[in-house]
Amino acid sequence: MNPSEVSVPDERAGSRIQEGLVGLFPEELPSRKSCKKALAAQRVEVIRSGQTAFATTATRLQRGDRLRLLPAPPLRRQTTAPPLVIGYESDDHAVVWKPAGWVTSGPQRPSLRDGLRGALKPSSSAGGLPQPEPVHRLDRATAGWVLIAKTAQAAAHLSQQVRPEGTCVKTYFAVCQGAPPRRAQIQVPLDGKPARTGLTCLAHGQLGGRSASAVQLNLHTGRTHQIRRHLAGIGHPIVGDAPYGGGPGSLLLVCTDLSYLDPTTGERRTVSAPLPKRFRRIPWIRG
Repeated sequence: MNPSEVSVPDERAGSRIQEGLVGLFPEELPSRKSCKKALAAQRVEVIRSGQTAFATTATRLQRGDRLRLLPAPPLRRQTTAPPLVIGYESDDHAVVWKPAGWVTSGPQRPSLRDGLRGALKPSSSAGGLPQPEPVHRLDRATAGWVLIAKTAQAAAHLSQQVRPEGTCVKTYFAVCQGAPPRRAQIQVPLDGKPARTGLTCLAHGQLGGRSASAVQLNLHTGRTHQIRRHLAGIGHPIVGDAPYGGGPGSLLLVCTDLSYLDPTTGERRTVSAPLPKRFRRIPWIRG
């Protein structure tokens, strides 16, 4: 992009530049605020009597001045992903937080599976996997805990636990439209298979001028988009779940708690997390 130049209109001669500059470059500097930012970034030059100098907020425009707007510097892209949050790690498995917007695995990016490289310590076991592997998936838009296997034995053990009605218990928190029942067991088959979701309504309020509720959900089976489809099916889609009638915006669904049996010791472990900021910003939600 080449610099743009304009001549100062006669009627603006004598004015301070941050007022006189407004609208001369209408696409980039339509307001005093945008002009002030451009001046602070040294993007505005004044050409006067054959001399060129950077403008400042103290500059006053004169008849015959020309103004040059320099291109904005390119945005600096983040080259490294933020560090992953590890809820628990042992030699054979781990529990890792998948951020919203990340796929669990597959060719798309960013990917939790790819992020595990270097984030977890390699297993010292003879049965160690070439790299840590997620045992189950979360939707791309959903944040939450994911079980990770580091050995073949742990992968087999944990995979059994996340099967329908297995010993792994996943607890979700969501904000849905309307006011669902205080407690409910949603048992509606999905894709021709049994599916069961437990629901507890925790709080109710207004969100964006509409009735909404905070709900806790226990997943007893793991069908594709099960929670999202079950809530939409009873007339209370999750806020931000556009494909299922919840409207635009961020999907307000998160897996906050994951409980399972340790594949080595057999003891029950539970990993928990506080609600993300996008939930805690809602005044009537505590967490």
